[in-house]
Amino acid sequence: MSSVVTTSHQRFFFSTLFVVLVLGALQGLLCPAQAQAQQQQEVSAAVEQAAQRAFHGSDLEGKDGPLSKLDPALIQLYYRARKTGRAAGGAQTHAAVRGGAVVIDALAAEDASALLTDLEDLGLQQGAVAGPLVSGRLPVERLEEAAQLASLRSARATVARVSVGQATSQGVKAMNADDARDVHGVDGSGVTVGVLSDSYDQDESAETDATEDMNNGDLPDQVNVLDDNDADGSDEGRAMMQLIYDTAPGTDFAFHSASSVGRAGFAQGIRELANNAGATVIVDDVLNLAEPMFQDGQVAQAVDDVVQNDSVAYFSSAGNASDQSYESGFRDSGQNGPLDGGTLHDFDSSGGTDTRQRVSLAQGNTLQLSFQWDQPFASTGPGSESDLDIFIADKNGDTLAAATVDNNGNDRRSGDESDPVEVLTFVNDGSVDADNDGTADTQFQLGIELQSGPQPGLMKYVRFGSATVEEYGTNSATLFGHANADSAEAIGAAYYDDTPEFGTSPPVLEGFSAEGGTPILFNPDGTRKSSQEVRQKPELVAPDGTNNTFFGSDFDNDGSPNFFGTSAAAPHAAGVAALFREARPSSAPETIYAELERTATDMNNPYSSNRTATENGTDCSGQFDFGTGCGLVNAEETALPVTLAGGGLRGALDERDDASAVVLTWTTLSETGNDHFRILQKHDEGFAQVGTEPTQAEGGASSRPLDYRHRVGGLAPGTHVFRLVQVDADGDEQLVGETRVEVGFEGSYQLTAAHPNPFRKRAETRLTVRRAQHVTAALYDASGRRVRTLHDGPLPGGASERFAVTADALSSGVYVLRVSGETFSATRTLTLVR
Repeated sequence: MSSVVTTSHQRFFFSTLFVVLVLGALQGLLCPAQAQAQQQQEVSAAVEQAAQRAFHGSDLEGKDGPLSKLDPALIQLYYRARKTGRAAGGAQTHAAVRGGAVVIDALAAEDASALLTDLEDLGLQQGAVAGPLVSGRLPVERLEEAAQLASLRSARATVARVSVGQATSQGVKAMNADDARDVHGVDGSGVTVGVLSDSYDQDESAETDATEDMNNGDLPDQVNVLDDNDADGSDEGRAMMQLIYDTAPGTDFAFHSASSVGRAGFAQGIRELANNAGATVIVDDVLNLAEPMFQDGQVAQAVDDVVQNDSVAYFSSAGNASDQSYESGFRDSGQNGPLDGGTLHDFDSSGGTDTRQRVSLAQGNTLQLSFQWDQPFASTGPGSESDLDIFIADKNGDTLAAATVDNNGNDRRSGDESDPVEVLTFVNDGSVDADNDGTADTQFQLGIELQSGPQPGLMKYVRFGSATVEEYGTNSATLFGHANADSAEAIGAAYYDDTPEFGTSPPVLEGFSAEGGTPILFNPDGTRKSSQEVRQKPELVAPDGTNNTFFGSDFDNDGSPNFFGTSAAAPHAAGVAALFREARPSSAPETIYAELERTATDMNNPYSSNRTATENGTDCSGQFDFGTGCGLVNAEETALPVTLAGGGLRGALDERDDASAVVLTWTTLSETGNDHFRILQKHDEGFAQVGTEPTQAEGGASSRPLDYRHRVGGLAPGTHVFRLVQVDADGDEQLVGETRVEVGFEGSYQLTAAHPNPFRKRAETRLTVRRAQHVTAALYDASGRRVRTLHDGPLPGGASERFAVTADALSSGVYVLRVSGETFSATRTLTLVR
């Protein structure tokens, strides 16, 4: 492969090189199709020329043109709309355009609220703010005005991917979730699961809509839709809900679009699901390709926020890029590049020099890259010091086919710093023919060019689509963005038929499931960490490819379409978390994560990575790897702190106590991390603790049945309600049982024993009489002297009266409470201890 650049002075811009064909004189001789093609080429050439001047300036050098605050995709979009009267993203751009508006992520020069106001004055819709980042839909025709705003530092077209793959799953059985529901008696009731994806009910071509799914029982009767504005969405969010609903059919749902609202809107949607919709489990399957690789960006920070402050268990698809990543430090080749005369990266680490990396891409297929380097993001910190570009040339490396040349760093002319990211989209549409033999190229050359600033110590691109790297591949980690957030649980995928419940053991990871290990080099504020942090990601694997009513194709020929990818795996794991949430509503997210990880089924790692984690973020250190995490979710093995026998909490009168006491009994079938039980009794003001029982399990853990008994005495006639609360070793509590007991009495009255006795501040007893009568209750000291009258008056039949003795003005000693009526007389002895 040639390392010589033969087009070093050739100017190239944006995503596609457009060739100007000077055929005006022949236009009348062309057929209509040829004339139309020629016209399109002329439009493209005119757009290209105008866009270059707007970005580079009139001298076509540097990146200091009047629209250089905008990324090239936005500038090209603007001039194409001006030329044709139509705003639409081309095949070689990644701009999300609808209704004449484009979704942008804009960086504020200083004050994000001021930028939001300025953009709203230009027609911005669905505006959202996260730190210095402002996102929303801006009319394409106002892009030029936006570029002139003093409040704007830079803006780019947002680009997001949902993690759809090529596989399928019957996940409920594969995770043993049906058995877990039976064993623990849960279905997710009382739990709201928030879902973030492209859309919920927008795809008019879908075989079913949301109403039909509700009527057919595939969704609950109501879904709280906070935002569903992606009219181009595929309703993947609704398909995700169906998988959750199959796993945990008692759950409630809330939805917020994440693919069409930019990074700030994504972050805002996460917080709205937690704070406005009350979601305690959230799941998403969207990756914005401009999210930071080496730093926690605005979306990742929103995940950490709701997990740490709102106790939300957050699940995110790990992604479907397998190990399709290249990473390296920048090596100076000593050669200038074709884009802006910058320095080319040398891919050959063996001592030679090669400024191109050969990749193959079949005609009609797409290559998309997120390319980043180890400098902080301006949207979360000080911004990039360097400006790098990435390009695709033909198979000989001579003619450019695609490039992205955002103004990233402290450019020698503009002086503005931005985010260290370039997103390249290239469609092999058959127009590249290096040999001019009528055969479209399927091999291309990739290059990286440093325009300004220091050489990065680490560069990385993650590759999406169907391209293959033919040389210098590093097969590195591809999991990045908010799925790599410390508080998120990243989920890989295994085809359901490749799991133990379907005859395959150990389970097999999907070939596309993302590999973890992307290092975090910067703190959220952009300061560099003293040492890199490699988080244990993904944590878990869940099945993909389950049946649903409309999404995907019928892969297994059973009449229902199958949903593939980590987009399908993540909602399955979230469904199991909903079951756990119902059983242990007060559990911290970390407790849920740890239990799912501890009980996961171990898998074999298909990747050869030798990366090591610097934090023990999982509870399966002996079996963790960067391909499969802790393994496949196994809901049946996920243990609650205690599992009660079928009778639950039982209560019966204590016959040895004249029917004024109740004996509560319960049996645990298993215990894990249990510390003790609390017994609560309902009173007029609510439930109050009346006793405790320590665990009988050694170390708080047992796999054999254990019987418990607790007596509550001094009860008045009537209905008494008791609750049993289990307390973990870490202090978490869960309600595990409730029972009601009727307490009656024989004879003409019942006077309960004083409680507590002895007492320090206050003791109580309760009197119930069968028929109405006058009652007197008085307290006497040891010498027989009356010291207090507690009651002297009528008492209705069947009613209970509480007599309270307080220690006020009394000295330590023995006292007698004498209660008498027309049909009875009784005494109770009390001891005051000061």
